Amino acid sequence: MKEKIIKVYEFKELSEEIKEKVLAKHRNINTDFNNCLDCENEYWKEKIEEKGFTDVDIFYDVSYCQGSGACFGGGISTVNIGKFLTDKKYDVLKNLIEKNYIEIYGSILTNSGSNHYFHKHTRYFEITDNFYPEGDKEFYNIIKKNLPKLYNQYKLKLIIDDEKEIECFFVEVEKAIENLIDDLEKDIEELRQDICDEMYKSFCKYYEDLESDEAVIDTIEANDYEFDIEGNIL
Repeated sequence: MKEKIIKVYEFKELSEEIKEKVLAKHRNINTDFNNCLDCENEYWKEKIEEKGFTDVDIFYDVSYCQGSGACFGGGISTVNIGKFLTDKKYDVLKNLIEKNYIEIYGSILTNSGSNHYFHKHTRYFEITDNFYPEGDKEFYNIIKKNLPKLYNQYKLKLIIDDEKEIECFFVEVEKAIENLIDDLEKDIEELRQDICDEMYKSFCKYYEDLESDEAVIDTIEANDYEFDIEGNIL
């Protein structure tokens, strides 16, 4: 029986050439498991919810292959839609929501044929609304305040209670509201895509940082790994 004495090295004691070999071999030491980006995932989930989206689920692929990217699922509801109505042109929607004349919901839907891709174009945002216009003073005042040009066009007809003209008034109001909702849908979709772009860049940077020389060395030293002269972990 023979005894062999093997010299044991800490990472810092290896030659520069062997260090490079160790780093290359263990480049994915911090990323070779499914939840390596959990912290970044939670950060973005909270950030997106702060913007007003609900039931947020995040999807990403940082493999730098076709279909790589980041996106998220979720929606909005009448309860939290105020965060998306900061533009003054949406004041009429805010007032109608406050007085329960309209309900607005939105969902992020998946495009058909997106397969297992996760870039921003695999999903899209869509609004559903329920509009309940009423011929009462409160409703008229909201339209008068926020859509004065439209209101003044029918003002006299409303006063004399011209049934035919009142019907035309409501048709025009509904068209105006539909146009605003279309604009809102486009604004939120643009925001969604901007978030996806920013999120993907953030995930990629976080992943690259985990695979940097510094991060790999920190993990090696934190785990007290020891090596033989060829750089194999003992």
